[in-house]
Amino acid sequence: MLFGLPVPSGRAAGEAGDLVLMGCIEPDSPPHYQCADGHQWRGADESEWQEAILFALRLHGYEDQGMTEAEAEALASVVREDLPTGVSVRRTPGAYVVEVEHASGQWTLYDEDDWVSWRPGILRG
Repeated sequence: MLFGLPVPSGRAAGEAGDLVLMGCIEPDSPPHYQCADGHQWRGADESEWQEAILFALRLHGYEDQGMTEAEAEALASVVREDLPTGVSVRRTPGAYVVEVEHASGQWTLYDEDDWVSWRPGILRG
C-alpha cells in the first residue's frame, strides 16, 4: 500500500495490481498490505514494508540511484531536527541510507523523498 502522490512507476504498479494506491492522507497506524479480497493488515516491520514498496516500484521501472555519503549525512541532519536520537547513516551495496529508530518502528530512508513522505508516520509514533 502506497500513500501520497505516486511517481509514474507507482501509478503503473497500481494499475498492474502490484501496489494499492491509498491517496494523500495517511491515517494513524495505516495498513501496510492488502490482499486481492480487500483485507488489510499492518506488518510489524516498517523496513520490510518499505522494501516491498521499492520492489514493486522497481518492477515498473523505478530507478533508485541511492544517496552519496554526503547526501545521506545531510538528510540525517534534517531528520535530527525532528528526532535528535535514533538517526544513523549506513552504507549499503552501492549507496548510503539513513536509518531511523523511533517509537513508530524502524525506518530506512533511501532519499529525501522518503523523509517527506514518511515523516508524518514516523513522528506519530
